[in-house]
Amino acid sequence: MSAADSAPRLSPAAGDAYSQLTVDPPPSAVSAPPAPDLLPPDPLLNRRGPVRAFLALARPKHWVKNIFVIALPVLLTGPVTASALRSVGAAIALFIAASVSVYVLNDLVDRERDRLHPVKRHRPLAAGELSVRAACAALGVLAVAQAAGVLLGGVDRYWPVPVYLALNVAYSFRLKHLPIVDVFAVAGGFVLRAVEGYLAPDRTPSAWLLMCVFTLCLVLALGKRRRELSENGGAHRPALTGYTTQLLDYMVVVSASLSVMIYVIHLFVPPSYPAALALVLVTVPCAMFALFRYLQVVLVHGGGGDPVRLLLGDRVLMAVGLLWAALIVLLPTPS
Repeated sequence: MSAADSAPRLSPAAGDAYSQLTVDPPPSAVSAPPAPDLLPPDPLLNRRGPVRAFLALARPKHWVKNIFVIALPVLLTGPVTASALRSVGAAIALFIAASVSVYVLNDLVDRERDRLHPVKRHRPLAAGELSVRAACAALGVLAVAQAAGVLLGGVDRYWPVPVYLALNVAYSFRLKHLPIVDVFAVAGGFVLRAVEGYLAPDRTPSAWLLMCVFTLCLVLALGKRRRELSENGGAHRPALTGYTTQLLDYMVVVSASLSVMIYVIHLFVPPSYPAALALVLVTVPCAMFALFRYLQVVLVHGGGGDPVRLLLGDRVLMAVGLLWAALIVLLPTPS
């Protein structure tokens, strides 16, 4: 099956509100792979064995997302006890397994389309370093491990894990082709991680913090879409036909502004004004600076194609993030 055949096609007659936005890229954009002399060399291509290929498929550098988002509620809601750390550690392990399952499924579904992308063509499934049968076997093992973990730990405590998996199955097969819906689904996955960060140590979720996580993740997802739109006209991702650079810029600014505003509100709910005021005065500037730096990298320098690499590789963002984390730990928490 060709890449054009595998891409979803929506009929206008079906009355789908996204039928005019979600269309296949023109045949000229996907009929032939990029010229070999324009593609960056990959020193690992055809050199990775099965173990290294599976590690590349699992994307371990992205696991930091699970660690940070799930641990965030514990840092913000009181003393960090050994019991809370154990519960959060189990939740992180389950979400890492879930995210690896999502990466494997997504690469299985997109392997034909990835072969036409100058960078993604080096992914193990697209490059033929792992077989479809091996990827399906890995999915089966991961599914059994996650089901056992959720059942043993308690469905009432770990229900965000299967919900996250269901959301990402829908994302891989459908939602990622719907403009705007695609970035909301990505941000929703991070909200589920944050909810798990509350449930695992048996703490009450904060709606304001969850909304802050959602809007901040919208900033990251929209920044990534903007970068993709500037690369080859966005032909690799059909949902990008529903975006323009100007629209994405507006969405990023709105999401970033809401993220800062909601974070400030979160610090005052419930009201403990002396402690909340201290947190506002020293942490909100850090949050705003980090957002402005990210917007600068995305809108001025054309970065943001890989949010994880940007957040971990930009020294300014890393320094501000470490300062923010230190202030959160050292200053009193509103109660």
